[in-house]
Amino acid sequence: MSSNRIISNSVWMMSSSLINNGVNFVVFIFIARYLGATDFGSFSYVFAIASLFAMVGQMGLDGLLSRELIEEKENQPVILGTACMLRFFGYAIGALLTLGYGFAMPSHSDLEQTLFCIAALFVFSNVFNAIPENWLKTMHEARSASKARIIGSIIGGILKIFVLLSGGGVILVSIIHLLGLLLVSSGMFFFYGSKGGPKIRVWTISWLRARVLLSESWRVFLSALLWIVYLRIDMMILRQLSSPEVVGKYAISARLAEMTYVFPSALVVATFPSIMAAKGRSEGEYKNKLQALLYILSFSGLAIMIAMWGFAEILLVPIFGNEYQESVGVVFVYMMSTPFMFLHYALSRWILIERQTMFGLCADFCGVILNVVLNFALIPLLGIIGAAIATVISYAFVAFVSLLLTRKTREMFVMIFAALIFPWRGGGILFDNAKSFLFKKVRAQ
Repeated sequence: MSSNRIISNSVWMMSSSLINNGVNFVVFIFIARYLGATDFGSFSYVFAIASLFAMVGQMGLDGLLSRELIEEKENQPVILGTACMLRFFGYAIGALLTLGYGFAMPSHSDLEQTLFCIAALFVFSNVFNAIPENWLKTMHEARSASKARIIGSIIGGILKIFVLLSGGGVILVSIIHLLGLLLVSSGMFFFYGSKGGPKIRVWTISWLRARVLLSESWRVFLSALLWIVYLRIDMMILRQLSSPEVVGKYAISARLAEMTYVFPSALVVATFPSIMAAKGRSEGEYKNKLQALLYILSFSGLAIMIAMWGFAEILLVPIFGNEYQESVGVVFVYMMSTPFMFLHYALSRWILIERQTMFGLCADFCGVILNVVLNFALIPLLGIIGAAIATVISYAFVAFVSLLLTRKTREMFVMIFAALIFPWRGGGILFDNAKSFLFKKVRAQ
């Protein structure tokens, strides 16, 4: 794929993600203000836990599925059918785990248990969009996948705001949240069919391929699951040690950070095929492309961190309300994790390309243990600020410090260290690429 195609695909994915997140952010504000910190905390907590168990359904197949679809285009019906079967069972297990967790914890209120029932359906419903979305992105049809998400977000967002303005509560908002996902799934299948995806009736299941995929994906799956635990363990421990109101105040920070992750996710997804191809041609070209990506991610993470500090200081309380005053300090600490989180998106792909999945699994496991210990130690001492500090330290360990532990990963440590020390180089690369892209567009016209 040409560099212009990569840039165009990246720009579209990031632009559509910004639109999608803009809509979700407006809805997020309405939910936080109209539900209040307590109900908002319960809503955020329950669906945060649901997203953790939804990882079971992904089965670690995203990167592997993209690789298989690219390398074996003639076998796409078998690949898609087998992956769909695996994800069906995975999301069904994830839904059952969501229900089990919701009813097993004695600290959960009746309202939270009801929300966990809705969240379980939400987890299972992911099976309907996972495969067509993966195919669209792998076949460089990110525009279509993004359209499906935008349409679903807009319609779902309008319905949520209408429900809130009409006096509806958190249960009705959660049901609309589920309906929004089903709308997204419908859109994904529509675009999948219109862009020439293999007909569902020709999908077939290969148990041999399933075993092959699972033999490699289980490590990726566990690493991905452990990484999601990083994103959720703080809320889980906060809820056990405090009230839904405290979780609601903390959720503001987590949500603001997660909104920024669309940039590294879109950029890495768009550049992953090109980096894989470069590795086959030349080791030098491969490393240059990878280092450039790391520079861009480091620069972007720092820039967004500073922007979010300004937002928290000036706009957070006026927008969300006075009861979220305590969230300002949490945002300042929590956003320090952004550069490490951005870089981890590239690191996770590098681990897949270099077949270092066992290292990734071990590093993530150590990181989760570190995160849990720090949360239990710091939350009683510092409250929600302690949870944010634990997050920053554990992210830094997994995305950076852990790379010192083995000889094969120390080269990546040096590359990430360079990206953190010289982040402005990423700004220069972005500027040069944008200038080149616009110049060629003007010439083409």
